[in-house]
Amino acid sequence: MTTNETVTWFGGLMQRRLDENGGKTGWRGDSLPMLLARVMRHVGKVGYAMTHPHREPAVMACVDAANFLMMIADNFQHVVDEQEPEINPCRHSPHYEKNLEGEG
Repeated sequence: MTTNETVTWFGGLMQRRLDENGGKTGWRGDSLPMLLARVMRHVGKVGYAMTHPHREPAVMACVDAANFLMMIADNFQHVVDEQEPEINPCRHSPHYEKNLEGEG
């Protein structure tokens, strides 16, 4: 798979997992430390799943961890926008676009 195909595939899995939990209220009210604890729990599941011969549990643990990381990024972005939108470091960093493109 190309990079774009991989991102599309993985993004689709992330969306499917979010859709499965569509009845929940969202993550805007969740604290960043709580979300980070959930990430760490799922990262542990990734490690455990990698020791077994089945691919799906490892992939889905990666998806769950990625979704919680996305929630942290979204909440952080929301907080920064509310506090000081004119100096949001994520939007005004000279490296922001490069980081989005994977150029570090």
